[in-house]
Amino acid sequence: MKPCGRMGTLLIVVLSMALSSCGGGGGDSASVPSEIAVSTWIGAVGTQVSFPATATGSSFYRSTDAHCDLDNYSTCTRGQLDIVNGSAVTDSAATLSRPAWYWLRQGTHTSLASAINTTRFSARYGHQAVAFNGKLWVVGGNDGDTYLNDVWSSSDGLVWHMTNACGSLPGMTTVTKTMSGLPVTAPIGGSATTPRFTFSDELSVFKP
Repeated sequence: MKPCGRMGTLLIVVLSMALSSCGGGGGDSASVPSEIAVSTWIGAVGTQVSFPATATGSSFYRSTDAHCDLDNYSTCTRGQLDIVNGSAVTDSAATLSRPAWYWLRQGTHTSLASAINTTRFSARYGHQAVAFNGKLWVVGGNDGDTYLNDVWSSSDGLVWHMTNACGSLPGMTTVTKTMSGLPVTAPIGGSATTPRFTFSDELSVFKP
């Protein structure tokens, strides 16, 4: 439920329970759901997390460290733990401006880490996605109305950051090739609303 009077973003997060157990035993596998969907209302200073009945009794971990050692969660950055008891949990790790990671543990089974993040690139086509320098990159494209010149990067495919907030690439670009792993864009003539498909012979190379 949306907290009264608070602005934020609602996300439904599916936590996938790992089939292997963290403690070596696997006898409780039949009673552990393969997925648990939780509702998160992300605000400026924290997140309200609501759980289904199937999560009752689970240990709910979160941290801003994607590689947090849950057995020593208190040593992780913003590491927190609550036991799910049917009430919503207030989390201070994830905010509108700060991503965090969530885990659920039931018995010896622990979910895969799920990124909680509201920053992401818009839906688009005609873009280029490449792997370079240990990251994934999404460059340019068209959102259906406008040719885009933004560049987004992610080290895990879950949390994304806009790399060229100042618009370092030419306006109205469509990515056509990669050279040595670097995104290369070709400017298109016309305007954002009435493009003329007359291609120039210029190239722009974005070097992160």
